[in-house]
Amino acid sequence: MKTKILVSFLFVALAAVVLTGCGKKAADNGLGILDTAKGVGQLADVGKDFEKAQATGNPEDLAKAMQNYGEVAATFEEKEFDKAEAVDAPAGFPKELIYSAGKILEAEDSSDDNYVDWHIKIKAKEDGKATRDYYKNLFSASAWKITNQSAESTSASFTAKNGDSGYTAEVEVNFPQYGSKLTEIQVYYQGDKTK
Repeated sequence: MKTKILVSFLFVALAAVVLTGCGKKAADNGLGILDTAKGVGQLADVGKDFEKAQATGNPEDLAKAMQNYGEVAATFEEKEFDKAEAVDAPAGFPKELIYSAGKILEAEDSSDDNYVDWHIKIKAKEDGKATRDYYKNLFSASAWKITNQSAESTSASFTAKNGDSGYTAEVEVNFPQYGSKLTEIQVYYQGDKTK
């Protein structure tokens, strides 16, 4: 029963990605009709795989259906990433904290007169381990000092303090999973301006 619910949820989630993603493209440039038809066809194929896997109850069939789902979802995720426009980091955001092989997709400045509080979200078509190593090397050199770090099979995180500014950077690197080719990086930069 839990497997059927999970499979149904994943199928609905993929449908939402296909229909909203392709619909945006069709509305944006008028050329997305073929992409939409192709996406609907792929979605129908994935749906058939899920139905067969549910009917057989065979774990191998379910695994194959999940793999197909991952591949289709990764394709659409990558298309959305490619057409997404990069945004600028907040003015004054340390350039070394911006992973240059990536694209800033979100930026937030919650600073006030006394406190710097910046956040950016980056995605990169890059191996998560290479991204992790970039930040580990950055924080192991120069004015930064690592105050906390953790690593798991699918993610890594660092907290480091800059000896020059006294400000703190927190970085979370989430490795690609389930067929995705994108690494997600969250970077938080904070500090007291009055010190």
